[in-house]
Amino acid sequence: MSRAWDPKKFDSIYAEFIQQSAFAVHYGSPNHYSRYRSRYKSLVKRFCSLAPATPVDVLDIGGGQLALLCKPLWADNACVADLNIRGPLFDYLRSQKVPAVQWNLYKNGTAIHRAILTSSSFQKLLSIYHCRVMWFRTTTESA
Repeated sequence: MSRAWDPKKFDSIYAEFIQQSAFAVHYGSPNHYSRYRSRYKSLVKRFCSLAPATPVDVLDIGGGQLALLCKPLWADNACVADLNIRGPLFDYLRSQKVPAVQWNLYKNGTAIHRAILTSSSFQKLLSIYHCRVMWFRTTTESA
């Protein structure tokens, strides 16, 4: 069974944790997040339909917006990975209990690099969501 979608809860959490927080100051601007709110809403709603009702481990590869939303929305165990995890943006994410790890997703020779290069569905997803990648696994799956 998938998660229950609550658009009012999304709107409230998006405003609190993204638009009206230190996040917008360090990564974009409040206007940016107002303008692209519908994109994030569509992506999170899609994630809601795919993920089980129980909390999952979420890896957000990129800026951390999705990890930051999934944690208060569904109590997911969220983490963000990026090339550079220094500075006020990642300090803010860590203050919200979203850990950050440094990871070069495109490093030649890794299994994920080969999968990205050969997956047409992954390439389509990247083009739709402008390189925002989110991976999750249920907490009952092995790491």
